[in-house]
Amino acid sequence: MTLAEGAPPTPTPAPTATISCTVPSAPARVLRLVPPAGTQKYLADSHKSGIVDVKVYITHDGSVLKAVIVRSSGDAFLDGATYDAAVATVYVAEIRDCESVGGAYIYRARYNADPAPEASPSPTPAPS
Repeated sequence: MTLAEGAPPTPTPAPTATISCTVPSAPARVLRLVPPAGTQKYLADSHKSGIVDVKVYITHDGSVLKAVIVRSSGDAFLDGATYDAAVATVYVAEIRDCESVGGAYIYRARYNADPAPEASPSPTPAPS
């Protein structure tokens, strides 16, 4: 049978769409930093100091999956305020190969009796 006798022609494949990725990779970042609440007055009254590290696990959309205090200041109030702030902070997940990926990061707060607490401005990748 020849083409003239009625065999259908081979179809031309439809063009495939290509998705462009404007940011193929970017580190995780903080969109809105929530500082630990109530700590300035507490520090002024108690004269305590210390460092608190909270390991924050975020999903691909930046939501907090869980958080764990991995370094305590030894003070329950400072630890709790830092934990609450770490969970309330708004994160943007890392972008790797044009895909958002979850990860674990450290939220750190340093407390001194005199100045205001210093919370880390961006997530630091946590060791595995």
